[in-house]
Amino acid sequence: MPVLSIFVTASLDERIRRVSARDKMTPRQAEQKIRRADRERAAYYNSLSDAGWGVAENYNLCIDTGLFDIDTAAAMVAAAARGMQVPAAGQKA
Repeated sequence: MPVLSIFVTASLDERIRRVSARDKMTPRQAEQKIRRADRERAAYYNSLSDAGWGVAENYNLCIDTGLFDIDTAAAMVAAAARGMQVPAAGQKA
């Protein structure tokens, strides 16, 4: 079964705005939280893969949620999953 690898991103300013509103914190606190989470995500991804975290070539689909709302991004992911080519038995993905 093939795997759909997705990277969801947005500008730092957009992420700060969203986290500040969602978690009811100052923009400075939100930025610190985001940077810490990014470091942790990158370390985890890089510990499991030789590929670099956040490098577009390492994903089947990259979505900038600063350009698309969450519902549109989810629809894009669903459409990509539905449209994936599944290799025939005995063929490599």
